[in-house]
Amino acid sequence: MNQDSRPQDSRPRDNRPRDSRPRANHLSTRVALRLIAWRLPLAIIASVILIAAFPFSQRLQMDRTIDQMFAPNDPAIIAYDELRDAFGGNAAILLVYRDKDLMTTGGLQRAAEISSRVAAIKGIRGVLSVAELNALLGVIRPAGLLTGFAGDIPPLLRKDDVVSRAFERLFVGYTHSDSGEVAAVVALLDPVDAQSGHRDVVDRLRSLMKTLPPQASDAVLVGEPVLLSDGFELIQRDGFRLALWTIAILSPLVLVLLQGIRWVALQALVITWAVVVTRAILFLSGVRLSIVSSILTAICAVIAVTSVIHLGTMWRNRSDRGDDTLVATRRSLALVMPGVFWACVTDAAGFVSLVASAIKPIREFAIMMSVASIAVWIALMLWAPLFMAAPAAQRSITTSAIVDRIERLIQGSSVRLADWLIRHRANVISIAFLLGVLSVLGITRLRIETSFLRNFRDDSEIATAYRQVEQSLSGAGVWDVVLDAPSELTNDYLQQVRDLEKRLRNITVDGQRLTKVLSMADADRIVMAIPLMKIAPPSIRLTGMRVAIPTFSDALLVPGDEANRKLRIMLRSREHLPAETKINLIAAVGREVNAATTTPQWAACFAAGEAPQPGRVTGYYVMLARLVSQMLGDQWRCLAWAA
Repeated sequence: MNQDSRPQDSRPRDNRPRDSRPRANHLSTRVALRLIAWRLPLAIIASVILIAAFPFSQRLQMDRTIDQMFAPNDPAIIAYDELRDAFGGNAAILLVYRDKDLMTTGGLQRAAEISSRVAAIKGIRGVLSVAELNALLGVIRPAGLLTGFAGDIPPLLRKDDVVSRAFERLFVGYTHSDSGEVAAVVALLDPVDAQSGHRDVVDRLRSLMKTLPPQASDAVLVGEPVLLSDGFELIQRDGFRLALWTIAILSPLVLVLLQGIRWVALQALVITWAVVVTRAILFLSGVRLSIVSSILTAICAVIAVTSVIHLGTMWRNRSDRGDDTLVATRRSLALVMPGVFWACVTDAAGFVSLVASAIKPIREFAIMMSVASIAVWIALMLWAPLFMAAPAAQRSITTSAIVDRIERLIQGSSVRLADWLIRHRANVISIAFLLGVLSVLGITRLRIETSFLRNFRDDSEIATAYRQVEQSLSGAGVWDVVLDAPSELTNDYLQQVRDLEKRLRNITVDGQRLTKVLSMADADRIVMAIPLMKIAPPSIRLTGMRVAIPTFSDALLVPGDEANRKLRIMLRSREHLPAETKINLIAAVGREVNAATTTPQWAACFAAGEAPQPGRVTGYYVMLARLVSQMLGDQWRCLAWAA
């Protein structure tokens, strides 16, 4: 077929010059001209801001406490604050080690040495171990003629003393294993150090572990403060690695695609400026970094690199069509920067939707990323004109041909894909609808993961330590029940507490039970086996414990006869439990505690004018489980706000 016989296109032709399409509006063109004209002063202003913001950005700290993850009026944090205020702190770390001769005179001496070294660490306000139990028995069951006990036998090892045997059995799974070969030093932490997540204490304990006696082997640290400390450290490390790898992967892409080192330098400067300024604004606003803040640099890198690629691609295309550097810069800024602005604004709006979350770190993350998104655009406005208007080096002809070929391949593939999707749009819509239905069904089958250990690799040090503790001692999950106590303790009240503990020990959920239930009421029952102590009031019986282990005693019962007195039941359970089992176990404990502390018999233990509240279940174990559930609920509210 000759040229004249070809079908004629009836559509009107666009006879405008090729380089006049697409056109920027007058406003964006005027702004672009101003940016180019003021490029040097803008770069100076950006440099001054960067230098001024840098010291403030370095002072931004990370909040490592768990209570900052909850709203101030959340019932979980209210109960936790009550526990912390009443008992002077709640966090505990277990230093667990193996000593095959633990239940010997030498083993107890080593335990006493290790306990004293742990207690001497700054940030630890008290310890409990088999050594303290031995000292306690020495107070309430001293050796001598009146008792008939020999002084050369440690009180804890007296096989024929029912009180000694009862105390030893009471703390099995807490301070030592049933086999008598694994010991645990329970370190109660000073709440003053809580703001740093007890990081310094954890580091000092790890240093101490390296200098233990040779008989004390396989030493490990466990406890929620260790989990949180290691978790924050790994998150910060991974955040740095994420940022490093993001920039390392995208920078060569920018260099190859745009064939100019100026673009790599521009993206690096934009990322640095946006991150430093964002951190400085957060510091000056009183916001602290949280567990989700470590991806700041990586997200800024993604926004900045994509924006630079858009600018660079348009600039290169204009340059290839014959525009000189300033004209290419003007047209690129006028055409691309409005789109970059709206992209950054919509990014910021998406992050702002997270403010609907009830979790404080997520709200602060929303503020941080919203500021960062806008900071990226401002950084581009300040720095891009200077870099784009600089004289350009000649591009390699070979490299240019390769890049052009790749671009044509991508463009052709995109056109063919779009054409196929349009021609088969009914099938595409049907498939998309089916996938949407399957996604909704899949979401309804999601199961909550409440074990914080799942954030660590199975072969990590902390995961291995927890498995070791859960095999040799009672569970590594530590939580508590806080009970109101009368100003004057009575035998009836302590018996009510023991009855509640019995019901708690009988709770079974999916075959799982509490592995340890312990309170001062248990110790009081043992002391009552001593004839003279049986007729004494509870306050006298508990005096011996407070003399021997004052810190631990005060951590279980608020001392004295002050109003608003509290008693604490310490619970232990397995950390590695299915999420549903863990949540149901917490709920079952809550029901038993509420049922036991709302009866007339319970109220009768209190004097007139004392109105006891129902017991509260709290602790790290409970709060971490609640946190995950709350985050999953927040995602739908935030999605609605984003839409």
